[in-house]
Amino acid sequence: MLKGAGHGADLSWPCPPALSDGSHHPDWFDAVASQFLAEATGASPRGANLAEAALCVALEHGARESSRQGGREMALSGVLI
Repeated sequence: MLKGAGHGADLSWPCPPALSDGSHHPDWFDAVASQFLAEATGASPRGANLAEAALCVALEHGARESSRQGGREMALSGVLI
């Protein structure tokens, strides 16, 4: 759950299946692998896969830093593309 902390509504997303079922998430992994291969082979424009990975890294880094600082709000605008 993403808490709005007074700056907006709290948001949550369902996350089936449970992580205990395995970390490769078979319900979406095939699509991710296909998108990666399409970019690697030139079948689709390059950059979308890298941009999505960069966003994931920025969000994860911001969440960890926020946690280290007691839940402080972190600005991500400088890292989002």
